[in-house]
Amino acid sequence: MPVKSTDELGLLIRGARKAQSLTQMDVAGLGNTGNRVIVDIENGKPTVQLKKVMDLMDLLGLQLVVDVPNSEKCKALAMESALTPSPACGRARAMESAPTPSPACGRGLG
Repeated sequence: MPVKSTDELGLLIRGARKAQSLTQMDVAGLGNTGNRVIVDIENGKPTVQLKKVMDLMDLLGLQLVVDVPNSEKCKALAMESALTPSPACGRARAMESAPTPSPACGRGLG
């Protein structure tokens, strides 16, 4: 399902929580975080930490999927430049700086 705003994402997360008959306090306890964080995420607060959103989504069984609408070559370039192996655990992790889109993608940051 396409999500285009923090408000939309918050509503989806709230729906997933309620579908599992969990209260905000239940989720805060399970996620070892404060109730305010859950309230902020569900209300679509745009400045909430992405890590907290991702952790909450994982807790509720949701996943984030990013659709790269251009060619397979562009997708491969984006993955190649955005991920590096993590020496700590051997898994891929996002780099500290955002990758610059390839001219092959036909999109730039301006």
